[in-house]
Amino acid sequence: GYNLSQVCVFLVKASSEADMRLFSGLITATLDTENAVHQSYLKQLGISREMIEQTPMCLNNESYTNYMISIAFKEGMAELATAVLACSWSYKLIGDHMEQIPGSKDHPFCGNWINTYTSQSFRDCNDVMIDLVDRFSEGYSEEQLQNLEQIIINCSKYEYQFWEMSWRHGEIYLPDQNLLKKGHLTGIRTVKVRFENGKMTEVKDSEQIIEADLLLIAAGFTGCEDYITDAFQLERTARGTISTAPSSFAAGKEKVFTAGDVRRGQSLVVWAIAEGRQCAREVDQYLMGYTNM
Repeated sequence: GYNLSQVCVFLVKASSEADMRLFSGLITATLDTENAVHQSYLKQLGISREMIEQTPMCLNNESYTNYMISIAFKEGMAELATAVLACSWSYKLIGDHMEQIPGSKDHPFCGNWINTYTSQSFRDCNDVMIDLVDRFSEGYSEEQLQNLEQIIINCSKYEYQFWEMSWRHGEIYLPDQNLLKKGHLTGIRTVKVRFENGKMTEVKDSEQIIEADLLLIAAGFTGCEDYITDAFQLERTARGTISTAPSSFAAGKEKVFTAGDVRRGQSLVVWAIAEGRQCAREVDQYLMGYTNM
């Protein structure tokens, strides 16, 4: 889904008819080939569209999607092509590896996936993405090339997180308590969590200790604090964000407005900036009866 969104932005940003036709072909290939494979597996596993729509997006996937959308709208064609390439290239390499396993293409369950991502048509599409990166980055400075390198590293890390999340059936691990020995970290105590009614909840009896000598904390937003909603008597959504009227920042109480993560949920800082400006405009309209913002 997130790669299709980026290719659609390609189409909007294209400056020549040839590129428009190229990107249009990539969109068609994504819908007719990759999407068809995914739909076939959903059908085999008995997963309906309603089940998908009711399942909250994993934090890893939401962060990955927002990161790629940010690149698509803020940066140039080379950067956008690089972000998309990380996905197609990793799938191509995984397919190359699995193809070497005897009988893999005839496997009753995995064969369809392997045949798709080792097909000549998919490899050709991946080569097209590589050519696009080379073409759009021609004449780039060393600093710009380093940025492209960082983008593909970041997206590759997100791809790894996606596969790890899939392996764990959507569950993620959160650090609970540091284990120290003479002032040095030796491990972390973790628990499994899962989404229930739109919120993360701890899985009972799932504690374990993982050996570690370095811990990097990436704290995610899990909802508005109780004391805020209690103080202003505000309603919350199933995700724990403050409820507002459609297309509005008014929080349901007179003179109370909200924006950013507390309204839309965990997201990028660019969304927080944009919502802050939009909210300020609505506050100005409320106070003055008009706005020039």
